[in-house]
Amino acid sequence: MTDPLLDRTDKMSRALDRAHALTEQWAGDLTLITRSAAADLFASLIELNGWEQSGPPAAALRLVPDGSQQ
Repeated sequence: MTDPLLDRTDKMSRALDRAHALTEQWAGDLTLITRSAAADLFASLIELNGWEQSGPPAAALRLVPDGSQQ
């Protein structure tokens, strides 16, 4: 079982890393934007609602006959 605080901290760290990467990507973009619009965009990048973290999907099950049902 994972610690909820550690899980939330990890998600927040990943969200901030994503926001930072996008900031670097947009550094050369000279499009004018208001502070309000920039704040809304940043808030949407670090929003954690709906984020899920899980392991890899389980392998598909398949029936393998062993010959005992004949």
